[in-house]
Amino acid sequence: MGRQSPPGSDPGVEPAAKVGAAGSRRGRPPKLDLAQIIEAAEAFDGEPVTITALAERLGVARNAISYYVKGRNDLEMLLAERRLAARLERLSVPAHDWRAAVLAVTRGLYQALIDSPYLARVVIDSPGAGVVRPAEELLQALLRAGFSERVAGGTLGLVADLAFAAARRHAITDDLASTADSLTRQPNVAAVQRVIEDAPAAFPAFRRVFATSLTWDRNLDDEIAFLIELLESTLPR
Repeated sequence: MGRQSPPGSDPGVEPAAKVGAAGSRRGRPPKLDLAQIIEAAEAFDGEPVTITALAERLGVARNAISYYVKGRNDLEMLLAERRLAARLERLSVPAHDWRAAVLAVTRGLYQALIDSPYLARVVIDSPGAGVVRPAEELLQALLRAGFSERVAGGTLGLVADLAFAAARRHAITDDLASTADSLTRQPNVAAVQRVIEDAPAAFPAFRRVFATSLTWDRNLDDEIAFLIELLESTLPR
């Protein structure tokens, strides 16, 4: 004889997963990935997000989240990276007007740095393709205008210096000591290089510039020499 179904049950329907007292499923957890975690965290819409609250929203155990995200700090960084990439995707960098390109990238980077300390940390510690793209477009505009790789790279370095210095002053004025402290560091050149190496076809201008010099890896004498060269180029012949 086959197995008897419990009274009142439909033999053609599989029994549902057990439900605990809190209403959470106790059966096999749904398949989870990092993209789902970030999407669920975004749904908190600015409210504080904890790993526990996120696990409850996704209907999984807390350690299922911890497999992908070490803690709340990591989660905030992931959210900041996503927001920063979305912001910079909307940043328009003029391709054929190098002056307007310099202005757009400097202002865009400055705004991103002052919006959140987490955005600043993304730019500094783990810049992804979304962060590097506007810089690539600025380099392309400069090279297209006829500037050398050295001048284009040095200009990008100055743009970063200006944006970081202005954001640091803004943080100090608003008494945001921790943010101001984080802005004493510059973007991680090695991290930028990894982004470029992962997608070389997407960053041809960066590859040209890095072949001649590391944009941010300059000592004081290099900075002074470049400034003098830049000033001399503006003098009437």
